Amino acid sequence: MQVTETYLSNYLNNSVNTSSSALTKVEQQLSTGLAINQPSDNPAGTDQILTINDSLANITQYQSDANNANNVLSYTDSQLQNVQNLMTQARTIAVAAASGGTQNADEQAANAAQISDIISQVTNLANSQLTGNYIFSGTATATKPYTPGDTTYTYNGNSEPMTTTVGPVQEIQTNTPGSTIFAPIFSSLQSLESDISSGNITNISNADLGAIDSANTNLSEVRANIGSTLNQVTSITSDLSTMSGDLQNELASVQDVNIATVYTQLQTDQNVYQASLEATADAFKYSLSDFISA
Repeated sequence: MQVTETYLSNYLNNSVNTSSSALTKVEQQLSTGLAINQPSDNPAGTDQILTINDSLANITQYQSDANNANNVLSYTDSQLQNVQNLMTQARTIAVAAASGGTQNADEQAANAAQISDIISQVTNLANSQLTGNYIFSGTATATKPYTPGDTTYTYNGNSEPMTTTVGPVQEIQTNTPGSTIFAPIFSSLQSLESDISSGNITNISNADLGAIDSANTNLSEVRANIGSTLNQVTSITSDLSTMSGDLQNELASVQDVNIATVYTQLQTDQNVYQASLEATADAFKYSLSDFISA
């Protein structure tokens, strides 16, 4: 087979271009630290990177939602803890009023005033807001649950749950509607205030203390449920962190370069490129000499 000068020229040029492209690719990998800098470098690897990044984006969103849920639940529990502390104070006053015998008008008024102040504080807590949203209004977060000064303590919110997605198939309820929490609290405190004012010791002993205890038990159960949900969120957050770390490692194995390996490849590609340049130069040198001799 006769090798023409045109064929040889094309072959050598292709060799130079191929070795130059390989060298450029390796140099780019060293510059960016990435094994894949454009889809054509590794189509299958590119698809894998896109899939992993999509999963990481979902996990990041789940982590953000879980963090927000944790903030809402923690704040809700904190405010209910304050309510429970006030209920304990009210019970102490009720026990003192029931066991202290007949009190004079001034003592009755002072104790009743303390209960009235507790009711006001509970009302303020029932109207707690987080980032501008009322936390005990159900889904009606722009509506104040209880109107200050309204002695009927009518609940203005709703009992609808608010849920947050914290995983592919995981949803948790983040709100605690106040209707079932505060109705027995306000009822027991109002009755206690009235009975202290009138000196009705029998009713304080036989009814008010039991009502306060019942409302407090209900409050404890609500807080226990919130605590359970908080534990669930903590567990989910930990799982999400582990999943994110695993995906980050998988992503690194696909897209990150091994510096030592790439440096070795760089030296090889530099040698190949240099050799192709020299071979091309020699070939054209002989061709030019032949042309001049002829």
